[in-house]
Amino acid sequence: MDRKSVTGQAVVVGAGVMGAQIAAHLANVGWRVTLLDILPDGAGEDRKSRNAVGMRGMERALKAKPPAFFVPEYQDRIVLGNMTDDLSSLNHADWIVEAVVEKEEIKKQVHAQIDAQAGPNAVVTTNTSALSITGMSAACSPSYRSRIFGTHFFNPPRYMSLLELIPTADSDLEAMSRFGEFAEVVLGKSVVIARDTPGFIANRLGVCAMQIVLHATLRHGLSVEQVDELTGPLIGHPKSASFRLSDICGLDITSDVTSNLKERLPADRWTELFAMPPSVLQLLASGRIGEKAGAGFYRREKDRSISALDWETLDYRPRQPVVFPSVEGIRRVPLQERLRALLSLQDTPGRFLWETTRDILCYTAEVAPEIADDITRIDNAIKWGFNWELGPFELWDALGVRETAARIEQEGLPVPPLVLELLRVGRESFYERTSGKTYYADISMTGFPLRPCGNDGLSGRVVLRDVKATGTAVIKQTPDATLVDLGDGVNCLEFHSKMNVLGPGTISMIDWSRDYTERNSAALVIGNNGEHFSAGFNIQLILLSIQEEDWDEMLGNCQILQDTVLRLKRARVPVVAATHGYTLGGGCEVMLHCAAVQAAAESYVGLPEVGIGVIPGGGGTTELLLRAMQGIPTDVDPYPFVHQAFETIGLAKISGSAHEARKFGLLRGSDGVTMSTARVLFDAKQHALGLVSGYRSAEPGQIMAMGEDGLARFDMELHNMQRAGYISEHDRLVGHELATVLSGGALVHPQLVSEEYLLLQEREAFVRLCSTPKTAERVRHMLATNKPLRN
Repeated sequence: MDRKSVTGQAVVVGAGVMGAQIAAHLANVGWRVTLLDILPDGAGEDRKSRNAVGMRGMERALKAKPPAFFVPEYQDRIVLGNMTDDLSSLNHADWIVEAVVEKEEIKKQVHAQIDAQAGPNAVVTTNTSALSITGMSAACSPSYRSRIFGTHFFNPPRYMSLLELIPTADSDLEAMSRFGEFAEVVLGKSVVIARDTPGFIANRLGVCAMQIVLHATLRHGLSVEQVDELTGPLIGHPKSASFRLSDICGLDITSDVTSNLKERLPADRWTELFAMPPSVLQLLASGRIGEKAGAGFYRREKDRSISALDWETLDYRPRQPVVFPSVEGIRRVPLQERLRALLSLQDTPGRFLWETTRDILCYTAEVAPEIADDITRIDNAIKWGFNWELGPFELWDALGVRETAARIEQEGLPVPPLVLELLRVGRESFYERTSGKTYYADISMTGFPLRPCGNDGLSGRVVLRDVKATGTAVIKQTPDATLVDLGDGVNCLEFHSKMNVLGPGTISMIDWSRDYTERNSAALVIGNNGEHFSAGFNIQLILLSIQEEDWDEMLGNCQILQDTVLRLKRARVPVVAATHGYTLGGGCEVMLHCAAVQAAAESYVGLPEVGIGVIPGGGGTTELLLRAMQGIPTDVDPYPFVHQAFETIGLAKISGSAHEARKFGLLRGSDGVTMSTARVLFDAKQHALGLVSGYRSAEPGQIMAMGEDGLARFDMELHNMQRAGYISEHDRLVGHELATVLSGGALVHPQLVSEEYLLLQEREAFVRLCSTPKTAERVRHMLATNKPLRN
């Protein structure tokens, strides 16, 4: 099994939350899966009753939010079975994943069964978050022990990047290395090799961090809302922060992991951290175990509002707004500077953040030599598993190793030996950056020699920060975007506004970069390493134009965007969009006009403009119409094909994956999909290079527009929808304007029309809608609430 194993046969043993969702993700990538679980008590002779446990697991996976499947029909790639009737399926599997309940004795029994049935070439892994792989496989045959290792998927498996691979002393490391390539390229995972120690890397440190925060919260008398305000984006952690994260993970799961760590680490001097305080034990006893139970540290009420736990009463009260005056002035400064400032505050927030950060850093430095071969694996595990911006050793460097050690020493606390040794050998940081390359201190070797990090230690990744750091790669940089030379004649246009929204500066850079690349290079990639490709056009600018009521200027600005993407489409060199995350509105329109797309599987693509009372005005409406009409014979009614574009735009469909974007007509069959978002720029560059030889730019488009006949059919549908109460009067107007463009305008008969003619219809419809009071209301409401208004 290696990076070429894009199809195969897997058996997942255990149809619980993790097992069923691992099966779903294998189905997502094209594998055939057999999902097995126990034969239920009292089962009859029919397959349905005998596979009932697996069926319930699959039903949970289908209802999961966020969705476990890229598209629901991928469930057809999964066959259900049970461990009594279907063990023979293990004979033919390429990969067997054991994902039964986290009890070592049960896992031992299951592995004995797998050992007796598995084919000789099957890779066998166990999905466990803390248990010993060596312990659960000790009684198995030598050949079995050589091919089993741990695969610690994070929940939910489709979305969480981190996959820890845990070998035993008997594991075939070469086979595991090949599997690691497969996991990154085919499954889309970011792989970290961990040692077979309690909790491995991520759970050992992540759960410890959660416990440090929990105990400090009670010690300082802070509320759950206050702590989540302090431990979220403010310090470079995700919005789920601490107590929201606990609810998502499940207090029962966290309790099981802490109990396991406490039992297996009796000599750990931090062992008291793994004890749950009485208040949390009461929550567990009452079944308030987090989001899956409807209540934990927070509770979702019947009106969908969220209440927070009161530590005194252990009941719930409305969430309270949190404001820390000392923090407000620091919030917007860069992260490293912000962290130093926050941890120097002498009030309650400052002391809380210092104590929790100090303890997390000390614990990590103390256990690092035990749990991993090098510090990059520790930092990557925490960043990829818990979405921290900085890993623990990067955080040591950000705060200053010597300064932080001195402060710890002043408080009369022990400085970790690893830190003292680093300073003793003359190093001031765990990482060093030289000539655009990053090196880490190798803590396994005497003197801590420096080793190169590479692209996060993995091949097939383009990290624009590192490319730009060479000092020679930046071709042009503006506040909105940067054109970067990726080598091999390929340039990359990187957006870097907030959420990569588009504005006049970005549009200008798109045009400049296309022109520069046509004159000097072979191909252009549009993409970035941020959270999103582009969340669309800056609607604040649309509101300003509406308020000024200068409709001629708005028409002109629309034409500038349309002309820019049209020149992109007709560029003399291939232009490839490397999409990931939000690819919406104007960002989607840029993507639609590229010669090709290399989409991360987690690309959420759509044209949601009707939500603010307009239609796509940057060429998106026209491009979807051209695609819908492509290849339709003249004797075939085009209405059903155009209707797909009408639905995609009119219903503001946003795909839940790149695969679903294909269903919506937003991606073509020739567009590529990359499972790992971290690899999408690399794959986009390769895609672009593959198009260079013999490349021919797009010809001007034209179609046979339906005219008044098509418009009348759309209008009748809109009339019926309004009468049935599905849409409002203004929705009907927006739908009519959309239908007018898709029908080719006010044409008495079907007529051959050009792309430029359709773009004129599109921008005129956009401006007409902007001139209506109800569209203005929708734009204002969206800016104020980030939610659409139905008026």
